[in-house]
Amino acid sequence: GIIYGKELVPLLLKYGFLDTKSAIPEPRFYLCMAPSPTGIVIEPDGTLQKCWDTVGMAKWAIGNIDTGVNVSKEVEWLGYEYFGDECKTCNFLPICGGSCAKKVIVDQDRACDFRKYAIKDILKAVVKIDKVK
Repeated sequence: GIIYGKELVPLLLKYGFLDTKSAIPEPRFYLCMAPSPTGIVIEPDGTLQKCWDTVGMAKWAIGNIDTGVNVSKEVEWLGYEYFGDECKTCNFLPICGGSCAKKVIVDQDRACDFRKYAIKDILKAVVKIDKVK
């Protein structure tokens, strides 16, 4: 996030590869299907997954189209909460939209959006470019 905000965004703005409007992160208005009761990914061999990012990872399969869903494996995904305690007081929450279910459940990491750490530098770069124009 630091290199992105301090170095990359200012260069992209300076050389016209990015305009000031698109440099500012926009809110994410989509939700992950993994925690949804109806969200299922079917692999070519019939394996059922809750998340696109776990396709090919047998450990995280929740069943098979022939044998059905293993409810005890599916429950972990259905109980997922988008927002951890640290999210509830975060100013960046409206932009990031909460954590990725796969990162929390599979990777055991409620990683923040890297742009959270770069937003101040991005805004400084945008203001600097706008002043020059």
